[in-house]
Amino acid sequence: MLMSSVWRLFYGVIYVITISRKTVWIIMQLPTLPGRPTDLGVSRNVTMMKITPSTAMAATGKVFFQVKSGIDVGRCMAADIDPTNPGVEMWSWESKGLRNIKGEVVNPDIKTFSVNMAVWWDGDLLRELLNKNVVSKYDWEAGVCKSLVTFEGAVSNNGTKATPCLQGDILGDWREEVLLRTEDNTALRLYVSPIATDYRFHTFLEDPVYRISIATQNVAYNQPTQPGFYFGPELKGIFRGYEFKK
Repeated sequence: MLMSSVWRLFYGVIYVITISRKTVWIIMQLPTLPGRPTDLGVSRNVTMMKITPSTAMAATGKVFFQVKSGIDVGRCMAADIDPTNPGVEMWSWESKGLRNIKGEVVNPDIKTFSVNMAVWWDGDLLRELLNKNVVSKYDWEAGVCKSLVTFEGAVSNNGTKATPCLQGDILGDWREEVLLRTEDNTALRLYVSPIATDYRFHTFLEDPVYRISIATQNVAYNQPTQPGFYFGPELKGIFRGYEFKK
């Protein structure tokens, strides 16, 4: 059985999410850069991690790059965690390292990387990783992920998927909150970032694609939230009410 949904955004970008028993496609917007596609699709299936420009995928299905594997690649992740590379970085159990949007390996050692969820937690524009009850951050100079906070006394769901009860910008401070259950299953705990930030944006909840992504976290394959716009260190000008310094 194949399910497909298509949204045309006011930003002029088409987002497609296609779910089957073998493949999950997620289309993400990247900053517009010369000679690079502005949108990428991430495919998780039993044989490969496949990255495809969305416009080419719709027209021809041409593969941008792929990393083949002979096993079931049960996890992969795409998030902007390294400011030295434009756009998002991508990795999976079989990606043979951290890859940039060209498919180049920028870090071959990903033993410290989780591949479950990503969260905007601290005050910069990069994304952090959420695995079980731990938020970690990629140190691009050392090439490893380091723990930022552990939510003591709280646990995740879904076994090895290690997903929270809910994750998202539900309180309006663009950073994302994490909802977890207590170890004894008697209460829910909502964790809020205590880290100060220099950036003030309109809440991501104003974006319909982001609101949908919060809902879809709790069905089928749990995935991190995604907004309908690029968000990361390459932002310039005025963005969601905030003017970046030149």
